[in-house]
Amino acid sequence: MRTVLCLVIGSLLLSLSATAADGDYRYSAGGFGGPVFLSGGDLFSFDQEVGYGFTLGHRLGDRWKLGLAVSWYELDNDTSAADGDLTVDGLTAMTPATFEATRLSLGIERLLFSPQGVVNLRVGAGGGLLVWKMLDPETNTTFQVTGSKDETTDFSANELILTGLGGIDIRPLPQLQIGITGTADYLTGAGAEFASEVNDARDRWLFGGQVSFTILFGKPGPTTEWRSDEVWPTQPRADRGEPGETVIPSETRRDSDADGVPDALDKCPMTIRGVEVDRFGCGIDSDFDGVYDGLDDCPATPPEARGLVDIYGCPV
Repeated sequence: MRTVLCLVIGSLLLSLSATAADGDYRYSAGGFGGPVFLSGGDLFSFDQEVGYGFTLGHRLGDRWKLGLAVSWYELDNDTSAADGDLTVDGLTAMTPATFEATRLSLGIERLLFSPQGVVNLRVGAGGGLLVWKMLDPETNTTFQVTGSKDETTDFSANELILTGLGGIDIRPLPQLQIGITGTADYLTGAGAEFASEVNDARDRWLFGGQVSFTILFGKPGPTTEWRSDEVWPTQPRADRGEPGETVIPSETRRDSDADGVPDALDKCPMTIRGVEVDRFGCGIDSDFDGVYDGLDDCPATPPEARGLVDIYGCPV
């Protein structure tokens, strides 16, 4: 089941359109491990244990990332830390119990610094599904408790969670990233159909710390031709008499700078060949980096890079 789930998730993520900033890696895949513990309940006191899993990532922009994580946990109740005499459906703080869970989460992360830097900070939020069950470790069977309709049901659920996270990344090599992440999951109760007595006593927070090793891949290839080679032929031109454009008499169709706008309508008559222009014949600079579209090999350069790009429009 886990293998099928991994393959489906991986195929879905890698099929997303490539919208990352030009020049950096679009995809990532890695593994992680670290401490996990449950908190917020009045019944059990679970030991801190080590969880493990893997992540897949997809760049959504210069500093945004879509991340998917799958992980597995197994936590044991520390009966030596029993405090209080609460009893819920025959379960007490002295009852040996094992919390076994599979966590599937999807989140959006924001990088605080340039993605090309060696060190970066990130914050994010998301949600997902926690598939868990409370087991009797002696018999390896699921405990029975009272359900929301006063029926007897398994002490297990496929529960929705909300997640907040933060972390730091270190990139010692262009394609290798080491990360330290802290996560906090809130178990919402959606998908957990228990009596109020059970819900009030059980733990509702899952905290984790992770050390991850991630491989980056999917870097765009070098540009082999100008963008305008594809865009320009699709531009409507006045001298063709296309719909929505003014038809210019043949004797005034001269286009001295060959930008597709006749001299009679051209407000920028000395346009450099290859530059994409608007209907007035003036160059377009979509990313405001000082290099006109058509001559810009890095069309998604952030505005703050103006003055820091080369003649091809790429950051120096």
